[in-house]
Amino acid sequence: MAATRVAGLVRQWLLAPLVVAALVPARAVAETGAPASEPSSGMASPPAAAASQPAAAAATATPAPARPAGPPATGSTVRWPDADDTAEALAEGSIEACSTIVMPLTLIPGVGEVVGTVVEWACLVPALLAIDYVQAHHGRRDSFLWQPAVALVAQKLFRDLLEVPTIAGIVALALVYGAVAVPALIFYPAFIPVGVAGLISLGGIAYVFMHKFKEHAGDWVFESVYRLLTSEVAPPKTGQLAERAWIKPPLNPFFRAGALLATAGGAKAHHRWSFWIPVVGAVVKSDAQRAAFKEQIRRTGRDLLGESEHDYHGVDTAIDILVGARGWMGAIGQALLFGGAALFFVGTTTAAVDLTANRDMQRYAAVVLATGITGVAAAGGGALLILAREIPEKLWLFTVPLVYGICPPAESTAVVE
Repeated sequence: MAATRVAGLVRQWLLAPLVVAALVPARAVAETGAPASEPSSGMASPPAAAASQPAAAAATATPAPARPAGPPATGSTVRWPDADDTAEALAEGSIEACSTIVMPLTLIPGVGEVVGTVVEWACLVPALLAIDYVQAHHGRRDSFLWQPAVALVAQKLFRDLLEVPTIAGIVALALVYGAVAVPALIFYPAFIPVGVAGLISLGGIAYVFMHKFKEHAGDWVFESVYRLLTSEVAPPKTGQLAERAWIKPPLNPFFRAGALLATAGGAKAHHRWSFWIPVVGAVVKSDAQRAAFKEQIRRTGRDLLGESEHDYHGVDTAIDILVGARGWMGAIGQALLFGGAALFFVGTTTAAVDLTANRDMQRYAAVVLATGITGVAAAGGGALLILAREIPEKLWLFTVPLVYGICPPAESTAVVE
């Protein structure tokens, strides 16, 4: 039942852009056609008849009354210089929020995998709406649903396909490592803890770097495909993008909550080469991400929700705690992984040199055993921290919107153009 309903919704969203694309040209022609004041018969009005209507001419020449003074508009015409990056971030945030909300369903034995696959693809729908809204009201790209759809599908397929060589590479590394380590384990059982420490360390380090590569490469695929399929619109014509958008401000409570969740889920800093530095890069990225997160949540409140006066003290505190915790967990986890790898290489090398020089098997076994146990503790702790750093990310996905306020304020004075 649920799968059928989701499939129906997906079909509707896929067919709707075709219908809208067919209607938009007709609407544009109607709006740019003959003025409404012309007679429908196409005959010119006699001069006498035209002169006999001074009141109508005077009414036509009278200028329209000025807009009453009031708060600024919700930002429907505010164009962001980084709209492309923000649209992509909100799209990823929408996918993250959608998949996190339905995560319990994916844990159901038997049908969990099917539900997870359906939900994973269905989550592209809110992502498309997020991109379309940002580009229509805050961007400059002539984009309408199908272009970001193609780019998101390409990005998703690329990331899914990238997992195959990633897993194959890790398996190959494990096989090579095992071919070297197994003989040592047979002849020197004391070497087992060292071998385990090396396996955990190398596997964890490979996971960290492959995760970074997968993230950056996936973003590059989306940006390349999206820019190829779209073109920039001249500033005087950006208003046409907002006119044809499906969702227009002010946002109703449902889309308001979706905007906050997407902002929290897509909170990330612009890529820098310093993020790739082991250990230090995690802290640098955390600081940049906190600043970007605070800026984006303010822009969401001001330009998307029309709430220019808002207290961000609680929001900033939640961002500092949760994003900072993730960054430091990643930094300490990487330090422990590299420490375990260092203990593996340095300890085994030192012990082997000492064994060759002194032929003291007991001292060799003691050094290798102590090094291995310490390395297992370090590498294991690092791997756990690397995995556990996803907990703060899941927490801020819901904590920040809740602290900001999922429901709209009781009294809203925002004016929409």
